Formats: sequence, C-alpha cells, structure tokens
Amino acid sequence: ATAAPYIDSSGRLTNTGSMQGMNPLLEHWAQAIHPPTLFIGYAGLTIPFAYAIAALIVNDPSKKWVERSSRFAMISWLFLGIGIGLGCVWAYVVLGWGGYWGWDAVENASLLSWCVALALVHSFTVYRKRGAFKRWSIMCACITFAFVITGTFITRSGIVQSVHAFEGDPVSLVLFGGLIAVSMLVGIIGLFIRWKSFCPGENDVMESFASRDAAYYFNNVIMIVFTVILCYLTVASALPSWLPEPVCRYVQRHRAPARRGVLRDHRCVPAAFLGENRPQDVLEEGAHSRIVRGCAVRRAYVVFRDHALPGV
Repeated sequence: ATAAPYIDSSGRLTNTGSMQGMNPLLEHWAQAIHPPTLFIGYAGLTIPFAYAIAALIVNDPSKKWVERSSRFAMISWLFLGIGIGLGCVWAYVVLGWGGYWGWDAVENASLLSWCVALALVHSFTVYRKRGAFKRWSIMCACITFAFVITGTFITRSGIVQSVHAFEGDPVSLVLFGGLIAVSMLVGIIGLFIRWKSFCPGENDVMESFASRDAAYYFNNVIMIVFTVILCYLTVASALPSWLPEPVCRYVQRHRAPARRGVLRDHRCVPAAFLGENRPQDVLEEGAHSRIVRGCAVRRAYVVFRDHALPGV
C-alpha cells in the first residue's frame, strides 16, 4: 500500500496536510488547463484501441472501424498537442529551464503518446482512402494505447525524478506493467490469428519510394523508433547501470540529429503524391516547403514571445 502522510485513519486531513496548500509552481494558468487536455487526449486514444481489438475479434478487415474511430484519434492527437504546448509554456515561464522543453520525464511521457498517435493518424488515412496499412493500423492502435499507459506509469509510479511526478508507488509497477503487456499481447496474438484476413491487398504495394504511401510508411517507422528510443532514455536512470550510456549525455548528443531527421521526413510528405514521382523532385519541393514553414514558425515564435509571455 502507498503511505498517506496527509490523511489519518478516518480519512481526514492531518495538521501537516491542512497547513500546506497547492504547490506555488503549479499556480499558473497553463498548468490549470494542461492536465485536462492531456487527460482528454489519453482517454480518447482508448477508442481506436477498442475498435481495433473489436475488429480482430469479429474478424472484420473492412474500413468501417477505421471510419468510426479515426475522428477520435485525430481529436485526441490534437488535444495531446495542445496539452504539450501548454506544458511547454508552463515550463518556460515558471521553471525557467532556459527553453520550452527540458527533457523532463513527465514532459516526455506525454510526447510518447503524441508521436505514436501521429503514426496512427497516418495509418488510418491510408486505410480509409486506399484500404491499405491494415496491419499497421491495428498495431499502431495497440502501441498507442500501450504508450498511453506507459506515460501514466512514468507520471504515477515515481520511477524517475521529475518536478511534477507522484511519489513512489510499489503497486503501480505491477498494475501498469501488466496493462502495458496485455495491450501489446492482445494486439500481437489477435493479429497473428487474423493474419490472412488483414493481409495486404493490391493497394498496399508502394509504387515508388517517392510516393505518398512510402512517405507514410517511413513516417510510421521513424515515429515508432523515435518513441521507443525516447521512452528508453526517459526511464534509463531507473534501469541497471550496465545498460548503455547515461540518459542526459545521450539525449544532448543525439536529439538534434533525430529532430532534423523527423522534420526532413515531414517536409517531403506534402511534396509526395499517389503515383510515380522522381526523388529529386520530392526533395526540391521539400526544400521549398522548408523555407515557407521556417518563415511561418519564426513569425509565430516572435508573436508568441512578444505578446503571450510578457503578460503571463
């Protein structure tokens, strides 16, 4: 059981609990909105997982379950993005890390689900329009839900140090670890049993590495690999010392190349389209897209810095 130093046996607050109010670090407008938006995002991502498992149970490889759950996946992903953005504002203004992101464990926990949910949204798009990426959609739904539980576990268990993590809880390790394992095993076993039903069709063949389907495929691979690496780096401080390189040094060394790789992939996606295209054309259009987006992001940052932060 978890110790409750601020509550007595009758359930009332002790003197120590009555004297302490809310942590001053949390008394900020962004922190008041940040948790509910993340909770909506987390809760919404359980719906695609439920539909995916239901599709495996009833053996329905049609796109009906994707059409019903894709809007929930998109809305959940948007709420997670809003929640992460609000958390960045709070960290920038209150914690004074010198930037909007300090690779805090709890901040990373929300980013894990957001990255995999992005792969899920892309898979649903291809599944809904072309009937492809069937297995990708099933596994992305399961992986996304598993990382929702992982993010909750990182925050609630106290396994890693964070400014806004809970105290250590021995029950959480077994409870959340079991949920993570079950959510992944159910998807893997179900997909193994229904392997032929969810087999790739004629539309699941990439015509070219410069096609939009190929861009979606590589985006999914990059997002999932990046998320797994980030999850490992986040919990590395709680893992045995014989495992590879310390988390802080590794993150500082490799986060910039990883970020550039992800952004390069997303710059090229709008330039790709269904059908044949030359790779040099895609890269050229991606370079043009980079210039436009760079100017837009820089302008948005200036407006945010001059108008949002000073009045906070």
